[in-house]
Amino acid sequence: MLRIQNRGKIVNETFRVNDTEWLVAGFDDKGDKYVITLFPKESGIWSLARTLFIHIYRNLNDNGYSYRIDLRTKDFVHDTGDIHCSYLKDPMRLLEWIGYEFLQQC
Repeated sequence: MLRIQNRGKIVNETFRVNDTEWLVAGFDDKGDKYVITLFPKESGIWSLARTLFIHIYRNLNDNGYSYRIDLRTKDFVHDTGDIHCSYLKDPMRLLEWIGYEFLQQC
């Protein structure tokens, strides 16, 4: 089962994807998954209405080296995929991957 070390290190961190600044508002352990809560900045304020949730499921995929991950809003799943375990060793590298794979389209 997946354990992400130092995940608290990125809570309240900001990062930029394209022209949007994002705030990591939470990184919670929900038992079978981790949930990362992200707020985009719009017109100088953090937009709670556009909150995104990244779910990283803690059970290893059958291939032995990746985990299922999805991007959600409050209402539904937007995108799903797999993330290689190497991106999960450093929380900052995880944010880079999320920005590249998911947030460029938001």
